[in-house]
Amino acid sequence: MNFLSAQIREAQVIVWGRVVGVEAPRWNSPDGKEWHGTTDGELPIMYVTYAVEPAEVWKGPQASGLVLLLGPAEIRPDDGATGSDGGLPGGGLAVGDEVVAFGVAKPQYGPTADDAYWLVHDGSSVFRKTGGLFGRLESVPGDPEGNTLTRSALRGLVGGTQ
Repeated sequence: MNFLSAQIREAQVIVWGRVVGVEAPRWNSPDGKEWHGTTDGELPIMYVTYAVEPAEVWKGPQASGLVLLLGPAEIRPDDGATGSDGGLPGGGLAVGDEVVAFGVAKPQYGPTADDAYWLVHDGSSVFRKTGGLFGRLESVPGDPEGNTLTRSALRGLVGGTQ
């Protein structure tokens, strides 16, 4: 579980909770509209904001209220529109999904939403509960044992890596 251990160390916030909102995809500009980078290091990207009501915050600030997570959005080449599932594998996230998510607060590629966390490694940064197990939205081939875990196993790993 080397990838998962590194991901736990890198994350600034790790939450276990339920998705309570999914916003429409938007550009990483102050007004949410398409823009073009003006300096090195700026890159226009689309993202989807997922609101998670934490049952527990395993790492990071013990915020009261929602934790906002930013994930990639899909741009269809035919018309530039985005798919409703965003750019996360496995159909993205939906209201009601129980998740464990890893986020970083550093700004990426220009302006973004305030007080939100980027998913550390997109789909591999979110575990969604299916049945009794949490599985990554996107598998990590070199870390097969870290792709599907129980909540208690994930919690134990987070507690032992901080």
